Amino acid sequence: MVNAWLSALPAPDQQELIARMRRGSDREFDSGIVELVVHTLLVRLGFEVEVHPQLSHTSRRPDFLAKLADTDQHIFVEVTTMNPPERTTAERNREDMLFETINRARLPAGCYLGYELIEGSPRSPALRRVASTVEQWAQRNNQLARKAIVSEVFDFDGWTVELQLIAGESKKVASRAIGLMGTEARWIAPHLDLRSALERKARRYGELNAPYLIVAAEAREDMWNTGSSSETMLDALLGDRVFRVVKGRRPTPGRARNGFWFARGAPCNQNVSGVLTIPTSQLWALRSTHHQALLAINPWAQHLLPDEFRRLRNIGRTDDGWSVQENNLLADLLDVPEPWPPEEQ
Repeated sequence: MVNAWLSALPAPDQQELIARMRRGSDREFDSGIVELVVHTLLVRLGFEVEVHPQLSHTSRRPDFLAKLADTDQHIFVEVTTMNPPERTTAERNREDMLFETINRARLPAGCYLGYELIEGSPRSPALRRVASTVEQWAQRNNQLARKAIVSEVFDFDGWTVELQLIAGESKKVASRAIGLMGTEARWIAPHLDLRSALERKARRYGELNAPYLIVAAEAREDMWNTGSSSETMLDALLGDRVFRVVKGRRPTPGRARNGFWFARGAPCNQNVSGVLTIPTSQLWALRSTHHQALLAINPWAQHLLPDEFRRLRNIGRTDDGWSVQENNLLADLLDVPEPWPPEEQ
């Protein structure tokens, strides 16, 4: 199926995309998959697609220029994936090396470690003495750990790690030292992630004098777990949900004045005609109930989206507010087989 999608790309663009996905990081692979999905969608909607078109007023190139055959209608499409920033990915790769080195430490029989990263560093830790430092500490505290949990904070070249030594009744030496791991805590605010991604792309190419669609895809797999995709979309585009409190009156629901399409009491970013969210870059989830793509149509846009895009499941403004039109799923327009994933024969 993916090879068939690739075959619709011009040969030079095929090779560039394949090379980028093969030699790059997971992030680049995910981005390549999303670009391929979007290109296929545009073709299935009836557009002739040019990859990375040149613009007269800037050296920057959007991902796609899509033209309707035998008409003067065209649209620019930009794809962005909402991943952790590269710096965070690099830091996690460095932490992985430290984690695995500690995990290989040989502890006294029946002992294992609790692990929590307190602070990272832009430098890679020197790993040569990490395991021996942990092993010596565990040997010194082996007997004490039989009575209580022993913990200590270590500094490995700017990497601050808290380890707990926990002793059980087993007589075996564990093959992996770490048995418990503290997790990184952060706020999951999908509408803020989406709004931030849109702000970065909104003015990237200046005045395009044509409809402009931003496709925002998720690659962290946690962004849409806190609510429905339509609620997340509206919170990003129209503003945070708030309660207005006036002394002596019952609180009333409303929105903050910080939306991407409506802020400070007026429409804004009217050059962005639509926003298509793809909740995961994982192909196996294309028919997942919780990962359905959703198109938002800007009622204040300077240039309206072609009607072909209304074939997608979309959310738009009506006389009664904003409502979702349950039209074609992205998977249907891509001709993804059903059931999906395929059942084993």
